Order: sequence, then structure tokens, then C-alpha cells
Amino acid sequence: MPHILVAATQESRDRVRLTLDGHFSYLFTTSAAEAHKALESEIEAVLCALTFDESGMFDLLRYVRDNKRTQAIPFFCVRTSDDVLSPVLLQSVKISTDALGANGLIDLYSWRQELGDENALHRLRLLLKSVAPGARHASAPDLTDLKQPSSLLT
Repeated sequence: MPHILVAATQESRDRVRLTLDGHFSYLFTTSAAEAHKALESEIEAVLCALTFDESGMFDLLRYVRDNKRTQAIPFFCVRTSDDVLSPVLLQSVKISTDALGANGLIDLYSWRQELGDENALHRLRLLLKSVAPGARHASAPDLTDLKQPSSLLT
């Protein structure tokens, strides 16, 4: 069964469980070595926190894009908390991730502030459903759109 690779900090494990359990099959990793090993599995998408493995997000993105076997896997960088990034710094991260081949920067923190927790998580699940349909659990609830914004990433 295909999985979503989640590369994040140990502290975010509970949030990931709340978001993905019962909806998607996923592998949770907290280090580059674990993520590299997980990429040997059938992975349909990568969610990588900005804070992954002490600033290892860019390294993991490069690793995925430089490997012929994994380079086509959708890769999303995710901001999960108010990590004191100024708008200019966040824009720099967006430019850098785009340049390295990420499929998008998901500002989950802002989504939660703007939409509320449940709608933000629903929006993330919609995005994952669109890029990783094979990772969905057969028993997952239907993810119908609730007044979906024109773009899932903005």
C-alpha cells in the first residue's frame, strides 16, 4: 500500500496522528536517515516540516529530487507553527523551495489561524487526496469540499 512520508519533529507526532489517522497510510520520520529509509517504500507524497531534523528540510528535498526513483513524488514543505518567520523570510523559504523543486509550501499555521483547526486540516486532507489517492484508507470518510478556496496552497 502506498504511503505519505511525513518528515517532522517528534513534538508534532500527535498533531500528525489527529490529521492523518483513519484517512491516510503514512510513515512518520524525525531524521534524515529515517526519511531516506522510508523512501525505499512506496511513497505517494512527502510532507516535510520546515523544522524537520534541525533545518534538514532543504537537504531532504534535494535528496528526493536528485534520486531518479523519487524525483516525481510530490513534495510539500509545511509550516506548522508560529516559528517567528517574518513575511520576508517566509517568502525567501517559498522561493528557495520552489527553486529546489517542491510542489508547494503549505502554511498550515496560517490556515489554522484563518480557517480554524478543523477546516485547515480538512483543506490539507483535500490536497493529499488529490496528490496521493493510493495512500487513502479504504474506510476513510469522504473528503468533500467545503467552499474550497481557488487554490489549496494559498
